[in-house]
Amino acid sequence: MPFYKFRLHIIIPHFCISMIFHLKGGIVTFYNTLLKEQKHIEQKITSIKKNLNKLPKENLCCAKNGNTYKWYSLSNGPAQYIRKKNIKYAEKLALKKYYLLELDDLTKELHAINICLSNFPKNRQVDTFFENNLEYQRLISGVFNPPNKDLALWASEEYERNTSHPESLKHKTIHGYYVRSKSELLIDSILSMHKIPFRYECCLNLNGISVYPDFTIKHPKSHEIFYWEHFGMIDNPSYANNAISKLHTYISNGIYPNINLITTYETKDIPLDTNTIESLVKLFFS
Repeated sequence: MPFYKFRLHIIIPHFCISMIFHLKGGIVTFYNTLLKEQKHIEQKITSIKKNLNKLPKENLCCAKNGNTYKWYSLSNGPAQYIRKKNIKYAEKLALKKYYLLELDDLTKELHAINICLSNFPKNRQVDTFFENNLEYQRLISGVFNPPNKDLALWASEEYERNTSHPESLKHKTIHGYYVRSKSELLIDSILSMHKIPFRYECCLNLNGISVYPDFTIKHPKSHEIFYWEHFGMIDNPSYANNAISKLHTYISNGIYPNINLITTYETKDIPLDTNTIESLVKLFFS
């Protein structure tokens, strides 16, 4: 079903609190996706309008005549028959019909997206309430703890954390601590939902070099240790070089991507999404 046929002004409030987007990070990812699609459709509409300006002003009518068709051009006056030798002209009119229908569809899709964006919640009750009511937060936090007591203890006990740039810890998790990015918040939330034990930015010593993986994870069944690094500005050359250097350090110390190191990436235009995280969690920990 085309996107524009949904009654978005009715379903948005329910959709925004549905299972897949009830996470704050998921909401942000979906919002960014809508903005990207909005821009894409606006560019397509502009391109189609430019193409229409290059085509004849008349419209095409194809009338069945026995086993064949006759072509007519329509304008303000009577229909004008188009001879077969003028097929190039008929093709232009047919292309114009395509563009007009495409333009109508895209305009409706854009209208639907604009309605969705205008109804998007700027502040979510679940975030505000639990952030300001610590006792409720304490009571519900156990719901997201690993069922195994040893794993829950490992995840909750004190460990050496990354103390650099504390000002960048801006996004509060369900457990009460802060992470550095919306994508990290999304990973944190999904790991918690699946009751997978982990530590955020736990110090790891690699031959005298201290690194702080974004997430240190214990497999809920095998208890093996996995690491998860999210590279959030991989389209930045300096950042990418640092990421390559960090990956080299891991590999040199027996920590390998897709074996015991999970890596995710995003750029300014392509954010990390919930489907990617869910798929990786299922692949490594189910």
